[in-house]
Amino acid sequence: MDKELPGVRNAYDTLSEIAHPNWAGVVGLYSKADREKLITYFGRGLVESGANRLMIANLLVGSLGVFEHAYNRISELMPKYLERLESL
Repeated sequence: MDKELPGVRNAYDTLSEIAHPNWAGVVGLYSKADREKLITYFGRGLVESGANRLMIANLLVGSLGVFEHAYNRISELMPKYLERLESL
């Protein structure tokens, strides 16, 4: 799909990082690292979530564009598909 709509794979990977239990979706949202002291703090509200919310919203809007593209492409191909089925 990324060949037809460049950037789709990156958007999918980013959403997957947030949606699945992994660093960005769990630790990244609920921890803050103090790199000088080599300490990680855990809890709610440690990380500014506004940027994450904006990124997620933009990616979801982009996924609607992918849906629209696929819907239109199916609409274009459906007459040819039905034509082939009629011969069966």
